[in-house]
Amino acid sequence: MFKRFLQITIFCFVTLSIVTLAGGIDAALKWSENMQASNAITSLTGVSKAEIVTAYGSLCVGGAIGILVALLVVTLVFGRLYCAIICPVGCISDITAFAGEKIRGYRYRHLGKKSLVIRIFFLVVIIGAAIAGWATIDPSYGTWRTLLGGLRLSALPSFIAACALFSALILLSFFGGRAYCNHICPIGTILGLVSRFSLYKVRIKHEKCPSGCTECEKHCRCGAIDPKSGKVNASLCINCLDCIRGVCPKDAIEFTPPQNKFFFSKDYKDLTK
Repeated sequence: MFKRFLQITIFCFVTLSIVTLAGGIDAALKWSENMQASNAITSLTGVSKAEIVTAYGSLCVGGAIGILVALLVVTLVFGRLYCAIICPVGCISDITAFAGEKIRGYRYRHLGKKSLVIRIFFLVVIIGAAIAGWATIDPSYGTWRTLLGGLRLSALPSFIAACALFSALILLSFFGGRAYCNHICPIGTILGLVSRFSLYKVRIKHEKCPSGCTECEKHCRCGAIDPKSGKVNASLCINCLDCIRGVCPKDAIEFTPPQNKFFFSKDYKDLTK
């Protein structure tokens, strides 16, 4: 419950920060927008060589590096908490997915090896487009900024394109949960690679896991759980912990650190084994 409260609070602060682009309230709320990974990357790459030697340039670079290092450390310890709590697009996806679950039920599934192919494809395409100057490193966050800024900050074609992309995100989240976060978003893909080595992970204790049960897979918005092999894909899992709260009938799923000096107990299964 606290995680949901924190997620919605940060989402509201980020939204207000974007809407109030100047003035007193913006100064108070800007910190929440600056926590976003895409903003840190933009600040880091947007400062020219001449600006780096100035106080402003040094502050931008130093702040961006600090945010990215903190994000890396948190991911190495707790996995993709950034995606679960801080990212506003993730909050939008969760709200839309929740509505979809109430209407169509829980029908998520694990994609297996196809997931990796899709993620690499979109990672290469989006990073290539960002380098060419055709898109930002996080298109969904840029779309959200454009929508909130409205026509007063964007040209009509840009605003229409943002509306179309946002509609696609809503549709994808309604039917696929965190499909965008795990298969299209480059920030999510990069953090997913890091989270494979995280200390804390969602693990399935196979001695308790009932045979033939697929409840955890159907409830996982990330498609991270493969019930046939009893594995949790740490790179897809955002550690929302929804699978732990009342989903497993045998309480066979836990969020734990390594269980022995070799990092993993033989009682647990995950993709790093």
